[in-house]
Amino acid sequence: MGRILIYYRDDYVKNDGTSSIFLQLFIGKKRVLVKTGISVEKDFFDYQERTIRKGHPKSRDYNLLLNQAKARANDILIRYRLMEKQLSPENFKREFYNPSNYIDFYAWMNQEIELAKGLLTPSTISQRFSILNKLKEYSKKATFADINLDYIEGFEKYLKTRRKNNINTAYKNLRTLSIYLNIAVRKDLIPINPFRQIRLRKGPPNIVYLDRNELRILKQKYNDGVLRFNLQKTLLYFLFSCVTGLRYSDIKTITGEMIINNILIFEPQKTKNTTGKTIKVPLTDFARKLIQDAGRFRVSGNIFDTYSDQKTNVYLKDIAILCGIKKNITFHIARHTFATLFLEETDDLATLQQLLGHSSIMQTMVYAHVSEMKKKIQIKKFEKVLI
Repeated sequence: MGRILIYYRDDYVKNDGTSSIFLQLFIGKKRVLVKTGISVEKDFFDYQERTIRKGHPKSRDYNLLLNQAKARANDILIRYRLMEKQLSPENFKREFYNPSNYIDFYAWMNQEIELAKGLLTPSTISQRFSILNKLKEYSKKATFADINLDYIEGFEKYLKTRRKNNINTAYKNLRTLSIYLNIAVRKDLIPINPFRQIRLRKGPPNIVYLDRNELRILKQKYNDGVLRFNLQKTLLYFLFSCVTGLRYSDIKTITGEMIINNILIFEPQKTKNTTGKTIKVPLTDFARKLIQDAGRFRVSGNIFDTYSDQKTNVYLKDIAILCGIKKNITFHIARHTFATLFLEETDDLATLQQLLGHSSIMQTMVYAHVSEMKKKIQIKKFEKVLI
């Protein structure tokens, strides 16, 4: 790699009589020209000094910008040399024209999240922006060089002590950070992911679900029809999730056309743009009744007219209080309830995997825990051995 020169392209004159100024260098014997964004008339360019003559009204500003451009180009060359990485003309141009993306880690991560819109679900995008905000709270600024073991360990400590995140929440935050560092490695922005030297640990899954009696209470409260309008409507689609295992993102998008011969056929929103998997859920009598009831609330082509995720969870807490249920109910508990009670009744892990749309049986295994009620029943059976 040779020196960086300021190059005035006088072989092409624009309509306004100016010609553009480039930076010129050679990478792997290939001549590389990058735009500086500056153009002047020929009489104002000093070919010997390769600067803008003082007679130009913006000579001072333009020369400063040219020096900054040379410094930025030189920084790229030095960084690749220190990392002992091969620099291609394409990578040089990409980094030169987008300096903030490759110096400021947060700016780059923000851009990557934006690019993932349409590929990831809105809830995942929102979650990743939330994690980016946590990173900024922990350290206001961070370059790629700052993201090392000390940074990662400090961020983990911040999550657990300042944010009071439990081990699994901290794990999800760190795992997301690792995902973006892996992307940076694939794009030749950093040599290795520092997480390679760390073993992320997570605790046992905290599966909160409704037991049979609690689900029965909610069903009875719904059938009584004594709740105010917004709570009755919320309980309607919450119960549908309890008996089908659908996520909130799917509940709010399913339509009548997706039901064929009493089987709900749909592509989960969470994996729609990644796996394209189709799920088929046979509908119980109660599930079909809920669909029929939903017509009273429907205002569009979707089966269920839903509130926002946040408002839904607020209403579910109100419902739990009215029903005397002590658990902190959120919408995702419905999916946990379906999975847990299905396994308790059938012990069929493979079928549950298909119903939930899990790509790996290991995802479904988190529901293979045994409820306290079932433990007592099984212990009673074992007690007979001692008689």
